[in-house]
Amino acid sequence: MSEMKTMFLEFKEQQDKKIEKIYTSIEEIKAQLNKLSTEHLRLGGPAKPVFVSENLTPKMKRLFFLARDFASSNQYRYCWVTNGKIYLREKQGAPHIMIKSESNLPKK
Repeated sequence: MSEMKTMFLEFKEQQDKKIEKIYTSIEEIKAQLNKLSTEHLRLGGPAKPVFVSENLTPKMKRLFFLARDFASSNQYRYCWVTNGKIYLREKQGAPHIMIKSESNLPKK
């Protein structure tokens, strides 16, 4: 059995419609099935899980960790990263909050 390998994709030009469409398709599949696999990408062999995440700087990883911790401690339902930016949302339909620094975390 072959060992699973990590693959990093770096999009140099975010305006490139083809790249944007591929990324959006992967995100849609991920959201619908919550279990993206090599089968969805039409890669040969048995289906293996594929994980899609953004490559964050150490500072942003730490901030994302703090935001997720805040979200779980304060009943925020959503915490996510898009294009290197961290967001929180308390509930469906509520406005999102962009977290640029620890001081942006809402006071509860």
